[in-house]
Amino acid sequence: MNLYPRRAGRRLVGCAVALLLAGCMKSAPTRHYTLLALAPPRAAGPTSDCSLGVGPLRLPQHLRQAALVRRTGPYRVTYGDFDIWADPVEDQVVEVLIENLARLSGAPRVLRHPWRVGEAPDRQFSLEITAFELAAAGQAELAARWELRDAHGVRLDSGAGVWREPAAGQIETLAEALSRALLSLSQDLAAAAAR
Repeated sequence: MNLYPRRAGRRLVGCAVALLLAGCMKSAPTRHYTLLALAPPRAAGPTSDCSLGVGPLRLPQHLRQAALVRRTGPYRVTYGDFDIWADPVEDQVVEVLIENLARLSGAPRVLRHPWRVGEAPDRQFSLEITAFELAAAGQAELAARWELRDAHGVRLDSGAGVWREPAAGQIETLAEALSRALLSLSQDLAAAAAR
């Protein structure tokens, strides 16, 4: 009696059952998030002759991930398995800062670093963000340092701060809360540019 056809049949049935079970299992849907510029639209045209530039922006590697970040302790972060940024977070941060500054500063142009040769802005903000996450306390936290330099590289101003916004301890509200924190940072940058 030949057992080989039976083993092959059992393997085939086993594979079919495994595929059926795999098809029945569902994972949670992936949610994609974006940041928004929240500064109100400017009623008048440019009120300054000084163009602004934003960048370079530095982020630590643990923040340059697709997933949203939750700090669970002083030495530990976790990532949202199904909560991810729709675009790279560093690109979104720069775009939101540019849009907010264009609305808040009255600058005729706000450029993104790197700019084209011959199009350097009159003033440039370089930034380092060290926290951009849901903090252990359940708030959105943005921590940043910045420098403002003129077209010749001379430092005009600098600052640092931590901006916290309520996020109800939920990763689902983090993008909105971080957008509000970026607005607060943008207001501080616009004030520095006006000095």
